Amino acid sequence: MNAQPRKNRNFKRRSLRNRRANSKILSPELAPPPLHPDITYSHRFRFYCNANVVRGTISWANLSTLYGCAATTSLLMFRTQSVRLNLVEVWSVGSATPVSVIVDWPVLTSGSGNAASTSDTSITTNVPAHVRVTPPPLTDSAVWHNAADTNTAFALSCPQNSLIDVSVSYHEINDATIGATYAAVVGTPWATGSCYFMGLDGHSYLGSGATAFPSQAMGLVA
Repeated sequence: MNAQPRKNRNFKRRSLRNRRANSKILSPELAPPPLHPDITYSHRFRFYCNANVVRGTISWANLSTLYGCAATTSLLMFRTQSVRLNLVEVWSVGSATPVSVIVDWPVLTSGSGNAASTSDTSITTNVPAHVRVTPPPLTDSAVWHNAADTNTAFALSCPQNSLIDVSVSYHEINDATIGATYAAVVGTPWATGSCYFMGLDGHSYLGSGATAFPSQAMGLVA
């Protein structure tokens, strides 16, 4: 028989227990993991469409100004440095006749888009059109953009009273040399220090350029 002496077996067991215990002790030289100094967060916004829209374009600058705070009674402040689109989801209302919702992704002059299109069509009043789509990978729409970028993030076609959800990630400004963006938005006077939700297309609710996509936020709307 090849049985080991009891003394050797007990020694090996103790050695194994010691190694396991020592592996759980952190080295005093082990540094804590690095943390990014800037604030990055995501939020899901909800809007509705107050008119029939065909290829209504939404820019990165629009997405960066969905939410702002009143710096004065006439200026809204936006502290977003960069923005990324995570998700677009659209529901049409029930309709006796077929209606469609369409989300288009652009082809830029640089060739980084892919002209993809996602659509759905309602069948009856009980089966409304519904689209849930993320930006196509390896395209311009799937990466972070400067908050001032006026290129199209996506285009939206939908009937009146459709609901639109947009999930967006924000990277807040943490650089004194950049500074916040201030915008004189129709609808003043604002309550200084209060926060307001804008329309999906970057417009407020008042004036000749009123938004086609009012916010459904549980808060103050601009």
